[in-house]
Amino acid sequence: MESAEGGEVCLGLTGSVTAVDVEAGTQEVVADELPSLAAPDGDGSGATGPVDVAVDAEGNLYVVVGLGAPPEVRDELGEGGAFVGTILKVTPEGDTSIFADLAGFEAVENPDADQPDAAEPDSNPFAIEVNPDGGFWAVDAGGNDVLAIHDEGGITVEAILPFAETEAPPFLGAPPGTMLPYQPVPTSITNGPAGLLVTELTGFPFPVGASDLYELGEDGTLGIIETGFSAVVDAAQGPDGSVYILEFATQGLLEAEMGDEGPTSRVTQIRPDGTRKVLLQDEIMLSNGIAVGPDGMLYVSTGSQLAGAGAVIKVDPGEARDPAAAPACDPDDVPGANFDDVGANIHREAIDCLGWWGIILGRTDATFEPGSRVRRDQVAAIVARLIGSASDLPEPDTDAFSDDDGNVHEESINQLAAAGVMLGKTGTTFDPSAPVTRGQVASILARAYAVLAGSPLAAGDDSFTDDDGTTHEAAIDAVAAAGWVNGVDADTFNPHGNATRAQLSSMVARMLGSLVTEGLATPPVPPAEP
Repeated sequence: MESAEGGEVCLGLTGSVTAVDVEAGTQEVVADELPSLAAPDGDGSGATGPVDVAVDAEGNLYVVVGLGAPPEVRDELGEGGAFVGTILKVTPEGDTSIFADLAGFEAVENPDADQPDAAEPDSNPFAIEVNPDGGFWAVDAGGNDVLAIHDEGGITVEAILPFAETEAPPFLGAPPGTMLPYQPVPTSITNGPAGLLVTELTGFPFPVGASDLYELGEDGTLGIIETGFSAVVDAAQGPDGSVYILEFATQGLLEAEMGDEGPTSRVTQIRPDGTRKVLLQDEIMLSNGIAVGPDGMLYVSTGSQLAGAGAVIKVDPGEARDPAAAPACDPDDVPGANFDDVGANIHREAIDCLGWWGIILGRTDATFEPGSRVRRDQVAAIVARLIGSASDLPEPDTDAFSDDDGNVHEESINQLAAAGVMLGKTGTTFDPSAPVTRGQVASILARAYAVLAGSPLAAGDDSFTDDDGTTHEAAIDAVAAAGWVNGVDADTFNPHGNATRAQLSSMVARMLGSLVTEGLATPPVPPAEP
């Protein structure tokens, strides 16, 4: 048959379902020779087939098989075409039959026909969820609807997702301000403590940030409860009410298709209090599925469109990615800071942590600027808050420097000067706007620790080759031995390189971890349960 993109697509019986025993670490194919569709000479990127599963109380397996085309094209696929665009039932004995024909329902009912740009029937069954009251819910990404699948396989419409508009992308050559309608393209449905939730991918032109999370009410009404995602393909719920959102392409599908790097996938945790934390981004790609296991762990697909490279990874949402900071930054306690620009940054947990402690602030409510170099006056304010989280800084009786008068951080500068934590550039000047090097940060943190502990930080071995003979060598070795800093590689520290806001965050968070372990500081009280 011909695909929606105009290319040839062939039917094969290469789909399968694999059961994974997460405790034993074993795999077993429990259903095979299931229908799938793919281009005969392609790389598999446009393939579809079994896309979601559910299991009932009797152990029957229900397999959603995609289509991604008008229902009538199934006639071109021969006898096997009847199985695509359906939910198949596979018994424990291995008997396979059509349980519900979603594409057939779309062909007859076409529930979204009165929406713009949706006159012709189109079906792509994409997800299934067990209804505890009997039967199932399913979403048809092509039909733009949520369906109720009854025990006998009957189908009724639960809800139709709304269409929306966005400005036409420039490459179409439309006049500025031209608006295009786009389809919602629902991709998952999940039931749990947070409610009955539906995600959307969005259709062409795949506007960035337009994928919403809906809650489906008992009366079929849809309410948007979270916004700002892109190309969402799945969601799962934890027992605590956390919702985990899986984005297939954070940069949007259009840029992912036209760019050179391919889609960047991401997992975001939405806490019951509404704060967000990015759990995975640089670790996964081409991800299509996410689930929460009985052990509370996340199981996330990666490499789903690369032949032989598909895998499922296990993620503990409560495990700190940086063990040195963990005593001060327990992920179960730290809310997300909700900065838009730290999602993929390796220092993101430290940034969230210091925001929770009130030690470091964003440049705006929505941005942190993790790669920006940090200034001397800003370091003074951050370190003053760090010390103040565990002890009282002395109130200086003199103005230490002449060039910081009126600076918003002047009080912090004077406090740290009086405590001997930060020194001036000269006897009378501080140079507040100058950048701070990595070596200088090491010395500042070592002196701050001495103030808090009442004794110097223990000396360390010579850890790096590029700081030999520098003013800060002893401090760098000490803070490296304490686990507060890492080198840019195994042998070099780059002591003269400017410290970034993100790097400083991790250094301070690790120091906080030591302070908590030594009983010198106490983490904030975790947010109350909603």
